[in-house]
Amino acid sequence: MKKKSKMSIKQRLTLLISLLVILSSITVGAITVISSTQIVEQNTRGWMTNEAAIGAYLVSVFIQNRFDILREIASTDHMKSMDWDRQYQLLLPYTREMDFDEFAVIDLQGNARHLGGSNPNLMNREYVQRALRGETAISDIISPTAGAVRLEYPVMNYVVPIKSEGMVIGALLARTNALDFSSLITSIKARGHSYAFMVSGKGEYIAHSTRQEMILENPLELAKTNPAMVSHAGAVQRMISNTAGGNTDYIFEGTKMVCAFAHVTGYDMVLVLTAVHQSLLTEINILRNIIIIVVAVFIGAGLFVALKIAGWMSKRLKNMKKTVTRLGDGDFSQHHPILAIDEIGAIAGALNQCMDNIQHLVKTIKEKSDFLFKTGEQLSGDMIQTAEAMNQIDVNMTNVNNRMENQSASVIETSSTMRQMISSINKLSDNVESQSESVAQSSSAIEEMLANIESVTQTLVRNSESVRSLAKASDAGRGGLQEVASDIQEIARESEGLLEINSVMENIAGQTNLLSMNAAIEAAHAGEAGKGFAVVADEIRKLAESSSDQSKTISGVLKKIKESIDKITMSTNVVLEKFEDIDKGVKIVSQQEDNIRASMEEQSAGSKQILDAISNLNELTRQVKGSSLEMLEGSHQIMQESENLEQVTSEITGAMKEMSRGTSQIGSAVKRVTETASDNKDNISILVNEVGKFKVQ
Repeated sequence: MKKKSKMSIKQRLTLLISLLVILSSITVGAITVISSTQIVEQNTRGWMTNEAAIGAYLVSVFIQNRFDILREIASTDHMKSMDWDRQYQLLLPYTREMDFDEFAVIDLQGNARHLGGSNPNLMNREYVQRALRGETAISDIISPTAGAVRLEYPVMNYVVPIKSEGMVIGALLARTNALDFSSLITSIKARGHSYAFMVSGKGEYIAHSTRQEMILENPLELAKTNPAMVSHAGAVQRMISNTAGGNTDYIFEGTKMVCAFAHVTGYDMVLVLTAVHQSLLTEINILRNIIIIVVAVFIGAGLFVALKIAGWMSKRLKNMKKTVTRLGDGDFSQHHPILAIDEIGAIAGALNQCMDNIQHLVKTIKEKSDFLFKTGEQLSGDMIQTAEAMNQIDVNMTNVNNRMENQSASVIETSSTMRQMISSINKLSDNVESQSESVAQSSSAIEEMLANIESVTQTLVRNSESVRSLAKASDAGRGGLQEVASDIQEIARESEGLLEINSVMENIAGQTNLLSMNAAIEAAHAGEAGKGFAVVADEIRKLAESSSDQSKTISGVLKKIKESIDKITMSTNVVLEKFEDIDKGVKIVSQQEDNIRASMEEQSAGSKQILDAISNLNELTRQVKGSSLEMLEGSHQIMQESENLEQVTSEITGAMKEMSRGTSQIGSAVKRVTETASDNKDNISILVNEVGKFKVQ
């Protein structure tokens, strides 16, 4: 299992921004140094190429001037006479006045007569053969011991034909010190530690501005026995082969050399201007030091800015975490501060709107719950009073029923025996009097009960309106919470968009890594010239790897934020479920209120029927009382009144049974109302406890 990183978001942001600043600064600095180096090298190589071409032109002019002098001498009559004495007299002063060491006249057989007295045959010399064919020619450098005459220094021979009437009759040879070329090219230099030299078409050194001891050495031959000369020999071979001139590099005595070369026009010679590569980079080294200082300053400033940005972002995320924690604990009393208008600010605004909606909803529920609680308590008290009144009515009805049974027995006895009529009438009078009082008490109790039932009915009507208002508030709160849930889901979808952007960043980092690998391969193919670019490619690869790692870290942070949003969504769903329960409870209360009101309406109708029956009973009782008085006044009507009394008693008995049934119905209704009120009170208590868990302003 991979161990989770304990780095904070502030540390990660600081590290990421610092790495970006450092790598960007180093990359820009490296690119600047490399570009500057390439520009300076290109300019230097171009300038050296021009200098080499100018030097080659000077050498060509120098040689051409000598040939012009010799052609002018060869065109004189003295030389055309082929008379040695006359020639001797002509040439002798030139050895003192001109930069020639020796003159010689060569006949068509190759015999040479020198001013110094020697007479060698030079027919085997290629440059002599060319002169006798009518061409001007210059010899290779001749070592002090390799020529016809032994000397202390290497020489070169210039030969021009002597013509008479268009025919070659001989040749004029002039010998010069070969070190003259070295003196000529001494002034040809480049920046830094540089020097010039010349090689022949065979690769031999003709001249050297600083190391004349190398004249006549051939690097192509030396490379066969000395591995250290291989690079130099290869460069010389390229110079000889490339007649257009240009630039080439080589290693000489362990030092990298940069050189420019140009062929001497008309002659098999190459002039080379070379310089130590490192000495050409003095200005680049100064620029590099300045860039290092500037990069260090940028890195310091970048680290400072990274620390500030990371601290600011970390503070905002910590505040967001505190707010989400408070919301999870049910505390909606404080708004989340919005420090900036951005994605985090938008989330904070949505949270604040969510808290406002929930606060309004909870306040409304609390107010309606308190009202329902008070109404439930009032309803419960009214139901207790109603139950007590019904108990009293039941007792009175029992007494009335018992007395009616006695009255019925008395009527039967009156019918069977007339002797006890007087006592029965007296007893009947007493019973009727007691009955009248009981009926009056029952009528008063029923009227009071009817007033209580009407009050309860009005209370239930108002309670029903409150319940409907609570249902509307619950629906509005649930709708607002659903809108908040939709906003949170929209935020979750935006977070998924950020994850997709981060995935794109990871793909870019992978492409950058692949690009750096390709650049490293191309740098490796470039060899020495690509080493600097290889370093840049390696840094880009490291930057890509670091960007990939940080992208993964940012992806983890975004996933955590998404998990937090999912938790908020789950909490919102839980609250929605609570609101569903509240809505169900409110609907149950509303239904129970409707049932109670229907029961109370039934009870009111029954009470009115009982009141009507009691009124009838009261009227009958008065009639019975009148009949009893009439029975006392005249016994002749006793039998008739007994019959009437028996009929009235039967009617009263039916009425009492009807009243008893109405009382039972009222008792059942009161019992149901009491049970419903108790359940309603319990539900309201649960609702108050649930709402009390939310903390609002």
